[in-house]
Amino acid sequence: MNYNFLHGDCLVSSLKDSISSSGFLIIDNVNSIDDVLDITQSLGEIRTLNKKDIQIIQPSTKEKSKSKSFSYFYGFEDFPLHSDTVFWEQPARYIIFYMQEKSSTSTIILDRNEVKRILNIFFDKKPIFLKKKETGISYSFPLFGNSNEYICYDPCYMKPINDDAKLFVQELENSVSKAVPIQWIGNRLVIIDNWYVLHGRKAVDSADFDRKLFRFYRA
Repeated sequence: MNYNFLHGDCLVSSLKDSISSSGFLIIDNVNSIDDVLDITQSLGEIRTLNKKDIQIIQPSTKEKSKSKSFSYFYGFEDFPLHSDTVFWEQPARYIIFYMQEKSSTSTIILDRNEVKRILNIFFDKKPIFLKKKETGISYSFPLFGNSNEYICYDPCYMKPINDDAKLFVQELENSVSKAVPIQWIGNRLVIIDNWYVLHGRKAVDSADFDRKLFRFYRA
């Protein structure tokens, strides 16, 4: 199988090396979900969510959405920048998105360099959040790792409770304009390093109410 690995203007061959540079990777001309599973196998085992290996994400109104989901809070509006699976003891490392169809509703990604800039601002500060996890409610920082080199933030599950945390949220909101828009052109695979970058979604175009985005996680 031959695929185009898009990373800036460079063709690359190593999956993990490609992802690590900016924290995400686009791969085009992927014809099926079976091919997606094959391409991403080297990233580790699949981590299930709600007892499902692969989730199909479709836009939904607030009224019809699952509690605490992004659609529950934001409906068809913009989804703010966030990490996935922050309610796990350790968030999933990689998010795999795949869409066979075309969609004018873009995903946005705040790349590794911009996230690093934000983490450096708060390295010596104490942004404290109240965080809801599978095991209960706890106090949490949006940074983790031995050197606080990773980010973990989700506004649906984390609420700022001190001034540093409120400043952290404000800094993220101000950085949305720097996020990279990912266009769904058909048969496109996007791999995101969930520890190094944040992602979101632009408001859903009226033509995309029925679109289907495949998602799964690897360790």
